[in-house]
Order: sequence, then structure tokens, then C-alpha cells
Amino acid sequence: MVLQFDGAALLALRQTLPELGDLQPLFEQARRGLEFSGDTAVQAARLMEAIGSAHGLQRLTLFLQLLDYLKNAPAQQVKALASPCYAPTLDARSAERINKAFDYLMRELTGDVRLSVIAQQLDMSEPGFSRFFKRNTGHGFIDLMRKFRVQRACRLLLQSEMSVADICFEVGYANLSNFNRHFRIEMHQTPSEYRRETAMHLFNPIEKMTPSHF
Repeated sequence: MVLQFDGAALLALRQTLPELGDLQPLFEQARRGLEFSGDTAVQAARLMEAIGSAHGLQRLTLFLQLLDYLKNAPAQQVKALASPCYAPTLDARSAERINKAFDYLMRELTGDVRLSVIAQQLDMSEPGFSRFFKRNTGHGFIDLMRKFRVQRACRLLLQSEMSVADICFEVGYANLSNFNRHFRIEMHQTPSEYRRETAMHLFNPIEKMTPSHF
């Protein structure tokens, strides 16, 4: 799953809710992009599922629990996606282009994603768009597509009884070989291994979680 939001807007509320200041280190790290693994990723995904079906104050409460949980994640389960020297400074036009690129990627993720299409939509050459996207996000457009597809596959592996082959095609791959190879690159194990090993951690329903878990 992918989580994007405006951390600065939350931190702006610190005068009213000073406790929000505790999240600043997380937001500073998140500027480089963060990837969570292990139990952190499993529990965070379950919280995000709960957020999606919640409403009103309950939704806000779950969102804050999620941020607190990620803030306290073990260091070995947190990986920065960009180098320490990466420091994006987006002007309004660049931010709009990045948002359009993300919108296209998420909209077409399970279909035929083409770098040439989004480059044309943004009135840029393919090499120019590739450099622009890497400079402003910390990773390549195609690499990010792979990460998002594998994340979606992880979700289906845990939440459905679909076969690995069916999930492969569902998330946008044309053949099982490429899917397995990309899954290993991202998760360091096969889809079947991920389903079997991660499922063992999923034994407490989200409804029974208390703030002490986070």
C-alpha cells in the first residue's frame, strides 16, 4: 500500500495539539520516501484497510494510530527509498506534474503503463521526464510501478484465495516469470513464501487492537 499526505498541514496544528510535534522526525524521514517491512508492514496495511472503511472521528483516530505506529517502527523494518542527499524542492508546476504522473500510474497500474504516454501528457521527452521524475521522487518511474504492483500483489496474497498466477495477471503482469522475478526483487522471497510466512502474523482482527498496540 502507498500512503501520501501533507505532513506539513498536520504539523501546522501543533499550537493546538502539541503532541503532533512527535511526528516531525517521521515526516522528515518520509521526505526521502520510506518502505516498511516485516510486522510493521503487515500491521500498517491492516490499519489502512480499517481506515478505508471507517468514518468520522473513528477514521481520524485510526489515522493517528497508524502514524504513531510507523513512528515507532523498529529501525530494521524501515528503509529509506532515496539517498541522504536527496532533498526535493518542488515548485507549483513541478508538483502538478508529479501529481499527474502519480495519478496516471495508479489509474493504469494494472494495465499497460507506458512511460511514453505520461511523458507526452506532460509535454516532455521520455528521457527528460525520466530525469525529472527521478530527481523529484528519488526513484525511477518504472521502478515505482514495480513496487506498486508488488504491493498490490502482497495485499491480494493475504486477503484473497486467488492463485499466484491469477494475482500475477490481476496486478498487471503479462507473464508469471516476470512477476516472480520482480516480487523477489522487492520482497526477497517468492509470492508463495510471502503468503505462507506473513499469514502466520495475521491472527488478531483489527477490531481487537487497542492503542497500546501502536
